[in-house]
This record gives sequence, C-alpha cells and structure tokens, in this order.
Amino acid sequence: MISWMLRWVLWRPLALLVSLVWPALPRRKSVVVRMRLSGRVLESLPRGLPFVPVQGVMLGEVTAMLRALIDQPNVVGLRLEVGRMETGIARIQEIRRALQALRAAGKRVHVHLDGAGMREMLLACDADHISCAPMASLDLVGIRSEVTYLGGLAATLGVHPDFEAVGDYKSFAERFVRTGPTSAAHANSEALFADLWDQLVRAVAAGRGLTLERAAELLGSGPWGAEDAIRHGLIDSACYADDVGKEIKKALGKVRSVPASRFWSRNQRIRRLRHRAWPRPLVAVVPASGQIVPSTSGGVPGSAISARTLSRQLKQVRKDDQVAAVVLRIDSPGGSADASDLIWRDVRRLAAEKPVIASMGEMAASGGYYMAMAAHQILAQPGTMTGSIGVVGGKVNIGGLYEHLGIQRTVIAHGDHSGMYSLAEDFSESERARLRERMEEFYRTFVSKAAEGRSMAYEELEPHARGRVWTGRQALKLGLIDGLGGVSDAVVLASE
Repeated sequence: MISWMLRWVLWRPLALLVSLVWPALPRRKSVVVRMRLSGRVLESLPRGLPFVPVQGVMLGEVTAMLRALIDQPNVVGLRLEVGRMETGIARIQEIRRALQALRAAGKRVHVHLDGAGMREMLLACDADHISCAPMASLDLVGIRSEVTYLGGLAATLGVHPDFEAVGDYKSFAERFVRTGPTSAAHANSEALFADLWDQLVRAVAAGRGLTLERAAELLGSGPWGAEDAIRHGLIDSACYADDVGKEIKKALGKVRSVPASRFWSRNQRIRRLRHRAWPRPLVAVVPASGQIVPSTSGGVPGSAISARTLSRQLKQVRKDDQVAAVVLRIDSPGGSADASDLIWRDVRRLAAEKPVIASMGEMAASGGYYMAMAAHQILAQPGTMTGSIGVVGGKVNIGGLYEHLGIQRTVIAHGDHSGMYSLAEDFSESERARLRERMEEFYRTFVSKAAEGRSMAYEELEPHARGRVWTGRQALKLGLIDGLGGVSDAVVLASE
C-alpha cells in the first residue's frame, strides 16, 4: 500500500512533468526527419534463430513513426530515401497511407530513389518531390506472374500427387498435379492481376498528375533513365543522395535534419513515461504470421502460426484488465483446417468480451480468412490477397519412384482404410470417397461460419467462396471485409 501511494504521489507527477517538458524533437527549430527504407518489410521478427541476424524493418514501427510525426509542430517535412524494397504491394500500400496522412497534415515529403521498380514507384508517387540518382534505372515494365507446373516432372520420376479439392478455384495442388492451370484457376489469376494493375495505375496517375492511359503506358514500357523519367513526369529531379538536402533547402529554407531513429527512440521513451504517469486502457495488437499449424513442434521458429501458442496469447489478452480492445494482425496463406478452427473459436470467445478488429496484411487467405471471421470488423489493404474459402487435401504417392530406385516394400495391414496416409499408394475408391466426404463437410462449415460472420445467408456468400482468391478491394465490394486500411486504422477503430 505504501509503495503504491509513493508511486501515486511522487512518480506519476514527475513522469507526467518530464513527458510534457521533454519533447521528442527540439521545439524552436524547424526540423526535417531523415529516414531510409530498403530491403524486407516484416510483420514480426522470427524467433529462436541464434547467430542469424534479422534483416529488414518492422512495418508497424515504420507506420507508427510516420504517423507520430503528424503531431510534432516543428516537423516541417520528411526526407525519405528508398532503396530496393523486398515486400508485397499490400505492405507498400500501408506505408503509402501513412505518407499520405503526413502530407495531409501539411508536412512536406521528399522521396529520393536509389532506383525503382513498381513497388518503389507506388511508395513514392504521392510525394511532394521525387528525385533519383542521375544514373538510376526506373524498371517500370508492368507486372507479371509465372507459375511452374510440375505434373510432367512428377510423372517422369514415378511420383503421383493425389489431391482432392472442394471449390473450382482452389488451385493450390494444381502446380504439382497438372502441366497447366484449369480454366477457373487461370480466370482467377487474371482477375487478381488485372485488379492489382488497375490499383497501381490509378495510384501513380493520381500521385503524379497523369491520365490513366498515360500512367498505364509509362508503367508498362520502361525501363526509364533519370532524364526520361523527368521528361515524362514520373519524377521531378535527378541528384545524388547527399545533394537532397540542397533540394529540401530550396523548398523549405534553412531546416535542421534529424535521423528518424533519434526521433523514434525519444518518442517511445515519452510514451512510456506518459503511460506510467497516467495508465489508460490499451489496444493489444496480436500478430499472426505464417502457415497455420497445430503446434510449433517442427519447422523454423517464428515462420508459422501455432494454434496452441496463439490461443494462449488470445486467452491472456482476454483476461488482462488493462487491455480494452484487440487487433488481430493476420498475414497467413492458411494451413491446418483443425488448427484454423481452434483459433477461430478463441477469437470468438475473445470477441464476446472485448472489441476485436482483424487487420489483414499481405495475405489472409483460406485459414487466414477463417481466423478473421469471428472478429467484429475486418480491414484489409486494397492489394491484400484474401478469401480462398475452400478446402484442398491429399498426399504424394512416391511408389513409382521406389520402383525406379529398386526399393521394395512389404505391407501388413488391418482395416479397409489403412492405406489412407500411405505415401506409396494412391487412395482407394473407398478412401477417396471418405476423404471427399470429410472435405465437403469442412467446406460447408467454413462457408456457414463465414456467412454468419458477414451477416449473410449461406446461399449469398457461397458463390464468393469456392476457393476463389480476391484482392482486398474486390473483397470489400463483395462484403467479405468491412473496410480498407492498415493496422494503424484498425487500432483507431478498436479504440472507438
């Protein structure tokens, strides 16, 4: 009791006073914050990899840092140096939204490109000024997908992938079974890429003041050198990175340049002090990244979503009185059907007691979408890959390869379906029928729970299932999600 009273009487007022008088940046000088982005953009850090340094930046830290600059009155601009980005469109869109918010708050954004492809151009296109190195190449050559099909190789090796799927568009196993896509799978891929291309074209056209037709032409007919890019309106100037300060001085006058790392470390210390001085209910962000598995008994630590581990985390935030709401951040292509259902149940239990917002990252498909269905609301980026409400299952029969290698087998079996999981035999007719029955049962459950979560009738939602993958923008039109936005938007929504 005495220690609690001392904390209340002495520590809280002191922490609050320090947090108020110790700003994240000097108040009397105009400041431009300097930041660099390149390489991988990560949702969460892989765990348990000794002696292996993790390369990349955390998406949440980048967007939070950019949004924190909005409230700094002496910050007049951002100098963002961009190298080659190794991430998907949805994460780029999330950073771009933060840059747009920064500009809307009256801060000048200057982006300098080491070079650029479609990702870097999407990130930079809304800036007040874009520059690049004089000899840089803007590799704007459109978008393309090439899928390798292994059906012919498998037959040559004596390997027979034996899979079943529920849903005409559930195409995961096709690359192993066939020598080319089904018409349904091809139509789905074509629709996805057409929508992504339209998003890219519209973003660059709006950011650079181009017509849609002109933007599409420029984004598909590169590469462009710096001078050509300036002439076509893709960028504004060419200079070396150490000359960017001169360009900023022309626009803003004499300003002080501060590294983003310095601002962020001080900003975080101030936030912690304020929270200690006056604790407020928290919004917990629970990450769920990777393939969904029942447990982490194998594989690379941090590369999968363990149903057991995630369920324990959800239980912890459910019982934590300091947590007022939860954002479930999903970046997963799916995985184990049983594990997905277990996680769905724990999300539903959590949602019965606290607001839960599902925030979709690069991908939240199949089991990734299954997890999100129990949330009160679902947000995604326009370029998020989601949906894929369907089921696929099977095995790879390597019995023919055994024969080629001269490997012999002796089998002792009891039970009509003892060969169900054998890797040396195809499914028997009875085994296939039973597998199909179980898969169709799970599909009906999947669709039913999705329909319940989206407040739709089964018959209304099922045509949007069938294993089909949608972009976030398409999913919004179909009612599969509630809105477009990133994890920052989800936190704001959960706080309301």
